[in-house]
Parts: sequence; C-alpha cells; structure tokens
Amino acid sequence: MNIKYIFSVVIFCFFIFHKTAFAVIPSQLDLDISSLSDQELTPIKPLLVTKERVTKISDTLFVNSQVRLNKSQSENPSRKILKETVDKFLNNTKETIEKIRRKEISIPDSTLEKKILDDLERNEIFLDSSLDDLKNDKMLSDNVYLFITSHDDNTLIITRTQIKNSSVLEIDTVMSDPANILNTNLMNEGAVKRASVENIRSIARDVRQNQPLIKKISAFVISSTLESNYRRMGFKESPCEWF
Repeated sequence: MNIKYIFSVVIFCFFIFHKTAFAVIPSQLDLDISSLSDQELTPIKPLLVTKERVTKISDTLFVNSQVRLNKSQSENPSRKILKETVDKFLNNTKETIEKIRRKEISIPDSTLEKKILDDLERNEIFLDSSLDDLKNDKMLSDNVYLFITSHDDNTLIITRTQIKNSSVLEIDTVMSDPANILNTNLMNEGAVKRASVENIRSIARDVRQNQPLIKKISAFVISSTLESNYRRMGFKESPCEWF
C-alpha cells in the first residue's frame, strides 16, 4: 500500500482522536471481482438536488475517465489538468473549512457541522498527499491510475489506485469536490449524489474489461459514507494489512 497514504490516514486518525478523544478505526475492505453481476456494474445516473431540496434523476450519465502517472505533465496533458483540479480542490477545501469555523457558512445542526468538517479535513489531507504525485517531474510506476468521475464537465470524485502483486488493485485515496461535500450534506440546490457509487463501479468495470489478471479490489477506508457505499456493492472486511 502507498506509504504516503498510510501516513495521511494515521495523521487524520490522530487528528480526530485529539479533537474528540474517540479513536477512528479504519476498515480494510476487499471485493472479489468474480462475485459481481453485470447489473452491479451498470452505469448509474446521478441524483440532483433541486431548489426544493428534493432529488431528481439526471437526464445524463456520469462521465468516467482515468489518468496514468507514468509520464510527466509535458508528455501527458491530462495529468496537468488533473493537477490543476486537485490544486483547486485543495484550496477550496481549506477555504470552506475556514468559512465554517468563522460561521460565515451557517450550519445550525452541530452534529452535521462536525460531520462536514471531518469530511472536509480528511479531504484536505488526501488532496495534499496526492498533489505531490502530480508534480511535473514526478515519475511513478505504470501501475498507478487515477479514476475520475464527473457530471456536466464538473469533476466530483478522484480515486487513486495502484496494482499490487499483479492480482490486486488497491484503492489508496478517494478525493472529492469540496463544494459537493458541503452541498450534498446540506441538500443544497446543485448537489450531485451517487458520484462515489459510480466511481467504484467504473473502477470495477475497467478491471473486468481491461485487466483480467486482477482478481480483487482492496480499499482502506475511514469514511463511514464511503464504507457504506462499498459494502453495498459487495466489499467485505478483511484482515488489515498496512504494509
């Protein structure tokens, strides 16, 4: 597993423990690719939050893409675009956190405010740890892929993966558009739901179609929402192997 990712998880868990005095226990979940049905891999449509704060099914599907980190930005323009997106997400995440703390963004429910701040703080750590991968001269193995899920030209989810021992695809880091984190939690108009569900489906589809040697997807998660989505897809708990 990516050492930088492990370090980021430990930092975040310690940070939450320091704030709340409760330990955050990560879960390692595994998915057997052969257990998936065709229906479980079918692309899904987003749920859009309207001005009445109800959801409606979008007329258009999510758009999925991937970026490999085996070439520099000059050789791979999509990598440059992705770096700019991660950089923007990181800055916006920091700004949103500060606005919530200064009460410029009002969240009357203290429990919900804490959840949103936890989600954003985790997002900040993961974005920051991933930014180094995307720098100009940073060269990585052919086995590192980032899977991107977007809707209406807006990137919503970025997931960093790495092939391990030829037969396992590890999900290292899942990053989100901070505006969508806030809007989905508050049910604000414009929020886009189901992006993380479609993202993991797109990863599984790619593995089944293009990487037949991979038999298992492994994910190390500390987000309760992400864990719930993964478990519904068929991920099951496995012994935790950090290294």
